[in-house]
Amino acid sequence: MANATGEPLAQNLSLTQIAWHRFKQDKAALFALGVVGVFVFLAVFANVFGWITHQDPYLFNEDAINLDAGGIPLGRLSGQGAQHWLGVEPGTGRDLFMRFVHGARTSLVIAFVSTIGTITIGTFVGLVAGYFGGWVEKIIGRLIDFILAFPFLLFVIAATPIIENAFTRLGIEQSPTFRIITIIGIFVFFGWTGTARLVRGQVLSIKEKEFIDAARVSGAGKWHIIFKEILPNLTGPIFVVASLALPAYVTAEAVLSYLNVGVIAPTASWGATVLRSTSFFQVNPFYMLVPAVSLTVLVLSFNLFGDGVRDAFDPKSRK
Repeated sequence: MANATGEPLAQNLSLTQIAWHRFKQDKAALFALGVVGVFVFLAVFANVFGWITHQDPYLFNEDAINLDAGGIPLGRLSGQGAQHWLGVEPGTGRDLFMRFVHGARTSLVIAFVSTIGTITIGTFVGLVAGYFGGWVEKIIGRLIDFILAFPFLLFVIAATPIIENAFTRLGIEQSPTFRIITIIGIFVFFGWTGTARLVRGQVLSIKEKEFIDAARVSGAGKWHIIFKEILPNLTGPIFVVASLALPAYVTAEAVLSYLNVGVIAPTASWGATVLRSTSFFQVNPFYMLVPAVSLTVLVLSFNLFGDGVRDAFDPKSRK
């Protein structure tokens, strides 16, 4: 059953089900979700593409470049062909398509894990601060203000080597994987504060509702009320925050890699590829355009998807 506007009646339907119906009517958001799905597919099956093309993202194909000419790729269009679908990397001969799909995997893994971490911590802290209030809320509020006082980019540039050196003294060697973990940790450290503030504000409103009073009267404990009564009513805001955090982390990872403080070589990264390609732009502009355009398309698609999710849970936001 649906009303005159085409929306399903609220009877026996959850907020998420109603939002999904609205989302399916947003053609731009659906198209954006499809584009994101393509990038996720490329990232998930990156190793399968390596098996198909018989290429490795870390293999130096010196036979595909002219070493006497500074490593310029041999052949037309930077060596594109059946063996190298996007050509090869100048100077190293590494397959650009494999670097591209593995770079997508790097960006998406960092973005998804960071989003899960920030949403989990931010939601829990926001629930606690909003429900308990008093001195608990004040301490959490001051902690959030303290973290937001740090300049993000400056902190990342200065703190990354300090953090890694501290772990090195503990016997943990620096590696590409450890750098990715460090980046995720820094993103989560800064990112949870926004979610916590949003959730806290929502909890302050929800905890005054009649169904919360009914739960208290029935003898429900505080944690039962928080996780069984309040949290299910925060599905919409949490989905919106997550959908908007993903493109932010994709962009942040690319920026850090471009500034040479992101992932460590030989880990593939779109930002690192753009950085390296600046020296070869006159010779091979395609080398820069593929990751740069892909990054733009992915972030734009994430943003359109996020707008669709927001409108689905809050139709008034369209006005």
